[in-house]
Amino acid sequence: MANQPTKPNDSDARARLAELWHNSQPSVSAYLFASVPNHHDAEDLLGQVAVAVARDFDQYDESQPFVRWAVGIARHRVLNYRRKYAMSKIVFSQETVEALANAVPVEPIRQSDFKAALKLCMGKLQTHARKAVTLRYENDLRPRHIANEMDMTPNAVSILLHRSRKALADCVQDSMEG
Repeated sequence: MANQPTKPNDSDARARLAELWHNSQPSVSAYLFASVPNHHDAEDLLGQVAVAVARDFDQYDESQPFVRWAVGIARHRVLNYRRKYAMSKIVFSQETVEALANAVPVEPIRQSDFKAALKLCMGKLQTHARKAVTLRYENDLRPRHIANEMDMTPNAVSILLHRSRKALADCVQDSMEG
């Protein structure tokens, strides 16, 4: 018995998991929110990923980046989500899901940096686009309701939101890299 390797105690493992998850959660969250069109579904998936990460933490290889491992778990959740909602018009292709997973940086994104970049980029949107994004993501309105609010067609709102998300993504990425 004296020659058995010592196993880190549970409180050390829990503390390490908490630290790694705290640092990686913004990156995992960004991946999920970019991959899943419904905000509430993305939040649900984030909770599922957190549970899976905690449950499977003993399988994590510390020689690999934790963010990459956690995003791998999230990627599987997104693929299962896609299978479940395959008939929906708003589900991304497998290639898009893979590209998003590979685009997550190995180094965790600091949530405060991301929020600051997003706020800056929101300020750069045209007033019309900013209002549509706010109605969609802060007020959780569907495009048809936004269309009524902004005196537009639902199709025009969808196009405006698509272009606005693209502009925000590009701007945030440029801000984070710069």
